[in-house]
Amino acid sequence: MMFLPTISTLLLISTTLLLTLQPTNAEKISDSDPCYENGRPRRCIPDFVNAAFGQEVRVNSVCGLGGPERYCDTAGECHTCDASSSRARFPADFLTDLNNPANVTCWRSESQTQVNSIAASPDNVTLTLSLGKKYELTYIALQFCPKSVKPDSMAVYKSQDNGKSWQPFQFYSSQCKKLYGRVVSNLISRGNEQEALCTDRHKKEGRDGSVASRIAFSTLEGRPSASEFDTSLILQDWVTATDIKVVFNRLYFPDHLLKPSPPTMMTTPRPGAKYKSGAKGKGGGGTYDEDEEEGEEDEGEEEEEDQDEEEPNEHEGNAVGRAQGELRLQQILQHFR
Repeated sequence: MMFLPTISTLLLISTTLLLTLQPTNAEKISDSDPCYENGRPRRCIPDFVNAAFGQEVRVNSVCGLGGPERYCDTAGECHTCDASSSRARFPADFLTDLNNPANVTCWRSESQTQVNSIAASPDNVTLTLSLGKKYELTYIALQFCPKSVKPDSMAVYKSQDNGKSWQPFQFYSSQCKKLYGRVVSNLISRGNEQEALCTDRHKKEGRDGSVASRIAFSTLEGRPSASEFDTSLILQDWVTATDIKVVFNRLYFPDHLLKPSPPTMMTTPRPGAKYKSGAKGKGGGGTYDEDEEEGEEDEGEEEEEDQDEEEPNEHEGNAVGRAQGELRLQQILQHFR
């Protein structure tokens, strides 16, 4: 059974574009006018604000809508999801509610069938957030709840036309080539600065579902012209969005299907994941704190370069019988210019 972490708060940076023009002689400049300093136009940089707090996130899967549904966490403890119960429901509203570490609220998807083959159909659990106007995204981070599994493969898309068309923004997968037709890479050239990358790093870091872990990326990190952002129309267009969509193409994928290994019986499900974004705002800007991005790497785990091409030869047991994941999309920090 699969359960996704809760998405509780999306932090977005204010997206109000202030244009300052020299007033005519007939106009009088107020001393309190924030657009002028000593009678001269000044550059206005908006502060970070939580623009997504309380906003609707559209999802295509919620557990318990058709009646009580059983799910189990990575500790082997099983619970009931029931949309009609105030204590057992996990609606999409919990994706953008108040983030309280002492009372974590979560959204959960319906149970997903356990994957037993590389050719298995994708899960395609989708979350869509409409921002209402254009924003310039600084970074996006997904915070996962404890006792939940990070998704094996997920894609982040952005729209600049209120959801009419979508552009790839970032990919995560243990099978980048098979699922997304992209090689694992973190290199971007000046000739293609709007390239969406695919990485498998999320599978190597913070895999212990007993603690919060997250998946995060900076929209400008590694872009050669990032230091020239103010004059780079290409990058300004790259970070601009009116809508954000996260698609969990494959919530869980057993490691033994990626490379041969002896059969292993599990007494608990794989660790889960939870989405959260973290950024620090100072004045009108923000910093990307990589030290808090992910948990520690799993020691002793080998990753083969051609793992996407390998075929399974063993079946790994699972005491619960279904993959489980729990999602909490907590913050998307954006900066509007």
